[in-house]
Amino acid sequence: MTKLVLVAFACLLLANCSTVLVNAPHGKTVTLLSSEPTPVKVTVKNWYALWGLIPLNKNNTSDMIGKLDLSAVRVKTYYSPADFIINIPLMLISLQTNTILIEGRP
Repeated sequence: MTKLVLVAFACLLLANCSTVLVNAPHGKTVTLLSSEPTPVKVTVKNWYALWGLIPLNKNNTSDMIGKLDLSAVRVKTYYSPADFIINIPLMLISLQTNTILIEGRP
């Protein structure tokens, strides 16, 4: 029984589900880019509690797109090598991070 509890806990540490809402600022038309080069590239770390269930900072791109005044964007979310290193000890207390890359042109 103890082994089953340890395996279940280990699986829980490996599981996570974080979301990023890709929205344009209110009242502004923004198009999505495919693979063309872009002059603006910004990375942002997002933090989550309860293995990705509760965002601890804004996980909505509308503020970032509005602040950069972009008219065409591409958004990518991923776990960087630094995220993996940070997440290993923090998963024990249910915290995690991932990286959002916003690329675009004004």
